[in-house]
Amino acid sequence: MTRPSGPDFLEVEMQNTRRAGTDILVSLLEDEEIQQLGLEEEAYQAEQAKLSFIHHPIPDRSVPYDFHDSLELVKLLSAELVNGKNIVLH
Repeated sequence: MTRPSGPDFLEVEMQNTRRAGTDILVSLLEDEEIQQLGLEEEAYQAEQAKLSFIHHPIPDRSVPYDFHDSLELVKLLSAELVNGKNIVLH
């Protein structure tokens, strides 16, 4: 999934993402990128659309800040996939 288009379409995009069968939305954007793109309400709009939202920032063209946290996220997402959940990352 590409990042959401911005604040004007965020509510509709989250609803459409949920309607497409997504259960969990994971944002890998850093806080600065979220602000630049006007996506401060993404978590709220995702939750309003009945999506579980996880924010796990990773620097562009780099590796995660914390290996242990990233490994825990991978384990969590793997378990959710095994349980039949559909996951989207951006």
